[in-house]
Amino acid sequence: MVSEKNYTREEVVAIRQQEYQKVQEAKGFFRKHVEKVGEKQAIKDLQKAINMLNKGKKDSLIEERRSLKEDGILGEKTYAAFAYISKNYPVRLINKFIRRAAINSAIFDTKNDNTINTEKNVNKIYKNLMTQEEERVLLTTR
Repeated sequence: MVSEKNYTREEVVAIRQQEYQKVQEAKGFFRKHVEKVGEKQAIKDLQKAINMLNKGKKDSLIEERRSLKEDGILGEKTYAAFAYISKNYPVRLINKFIRRAAINSAIFDTKNDNTINTEKNVNKIYKNLMTQEEERVLLTTR
């Protein structure tokens, strides 16, 4: 027989504060992305990142196991999935997937346009969406 752990009030408050901190950190990274590419593109990148994390698998941690429509609209499903991944995945992983989705979009949206330097765009996205950990490493190596 498995017994449920009874948490003290202080433990519950600490858990909630940790969850809140993770959501705030993910939100701050996403806000930085919105400032660079605009709301619609940033939401598309978020939706793509969630889909990449989800991969449509039955064993996915994300409650909504079907792929999100990558339409750039922050609807209920996108918001719920973002809240869920913010609580259940490490922030570093979420940020890397948002960056990976943004790079993926930049490549596929510009690959057939010879007037656009795709490599330059990818490098710009990579630089703009550095995680806090990567920024700290960069600052300490200078």
